[in-house]
Amino acid sequence: MPRWVEAGVPKEHVRAYTRHAYPRVEGGYAAMRELLALDEPPDAVFAAHNLMTVGALRALREAGAEPPGCGVLSFGDIPFASLVHPSLSTVRLPAYELGEAAATLLQERIAGSDMPLRTLVLRTALEPRDSTAGPG
Repeated sequence: MPRWVEAGVPKEHVRAYTRHAYPRVEGGYAAMRELLALDEPPDAVFAAHNLMTVGALRALREAGAEPPGCGVLSFGDIPFASLVHPSLSTVRLPAYELGEAAATLLQERIAGSDMPLRTLVLRTALEPRDSTAGPG
């Protein structure tokens, strides 16, 4: 069960604050502008793609609501995350392990393996930085 369900957050609330966008800077920018236009804009956002995060940060900066006033968390750690101001909180992916697992599965298929489809779960890690520190 998702944690938002366990916490009692209504499904309508989740839908109202969820945006699906093109995974590029422009998509993140447009989605963040939509969220900022709500009667009650969010006080934090989670961007599902690094480039979308850049667009969201741009929209927040233009609105005068950049972190830490509005928290930002990005999925996928990027080399410059700790260098931007404020430093960007991220969810780090195990990139090497992801590539290794994909290559292994592909090699098994090429070799004619008839194993059924399976799901692999790789651990991510939260890298908290200043963009989710909250207002000073």
